[in-house]
Amino acid sequence: MLIPQLESAEAARNAREIAAVDGVDVLLVGAADLSTSEGLAESDPTVVELITGAVRAVHAVGKPIGNAGGASAAHVQASLETGFDFTLMSNDASLLGSAARAAVEAGRSVHRG
Repeated sequence: MLIPQLESAEAARNAREIAAVDGVDVLLVGAADLSTSEGLAESDPTVVELITGAVRAVHAVGKPIGNAGGASAAHVQASLETGFDFTLMSNDASLLGSAARAAVEAGRSVHRG
């Protein structure tokens, strides 16, 4: 499976052409990298329009597009409302980090009587 990642404004603006390449199966938006490439916050209207424009463009070609979101219901809901077909709820490093943090906090919460 070939999944190009749209992580720059240039890639987002060319999403339709990228999606139309023979062999491309789905696309993935990396909003953090995309916003960083523009020196803007992910919530900035320019970044939001780049993302929504990419979603529309990829759907116009008939291909699915997803994003790398967060591990919460709110992030999944926001992804659906943006028009993404799927969302990655986290990654291995974040999940492992969260689990390690929870384990350390649990261990530190215990006190000798």
